[in-house]
Amino acid sequence: MDSVYQKLYKKLDALQEHKSHGKKNKETMKYTVHTRLVNLTQMKHSSEQINTLNLGLNYAMEKDPKQFINTLIIDTENGIRHLDIKIQNTFIDT
Repeated sequence: MDSVYQKLYKKLDALQEHKSHGKKNKETMKYTVHTRLVNLTQMKHSSEQINTLNLGLNYAMEKDPKQFINTLIIDTENGIRHLDIKIQNTFIDT
């Protein structure tokens, strides 16, 4: 019985040694990461925007705050115009 366990321990030690060598090889490998962004326009972007775009397609750039505020104001005014007249009068009275 001891010989069976000794063989198993030798196999286990050999596997663990082989596995540890594989980790060293992966750590020493060097690779290059290319950026995802290629700016073909004349627009200049800040470093934060470029970093966001390099994260991938699931990330979106923020809008210009002035444009966002104007759009928000227009959408709010349209929403108020389309409210029921009774509800609209209560907002105006307050």
